[in-house]
Amino acid sequence: MNRRQFVGSAALGAVPLTLIPDATAAEPANDPAVLSQALLDFAKNRFGAELTEAQVKLLHGRIQRNLATAQALRTPALTNADEPDFVFGSE
Repeated sequence: MNRRQFVGSAALGAVPLTLIPDATAAEPANDPAVLSQALLDFAKNRFGAELTEAQVKLLHGRIQRNLATAQALRTPALTNADEPDFVFGSE
């Protein structure tokens, strides 16, 4: 089998996956604890050999702060009529 045949068979094998309804797709987790644990697990799997226990604790805290900041940035509800506090004008 050459690479063109392989790519063709791989493309044909992926077609049925596009026909599956979205009901089987997993909902993204909105719980910050679940998200932070998932990101920490990813980091441990990727860099586990190089991380010490103190670095893992530091990383976990940074992930939690980052998620809290992201949530704080999402909370203000802006409408289409909201404008910035300043108006830029060229002279």
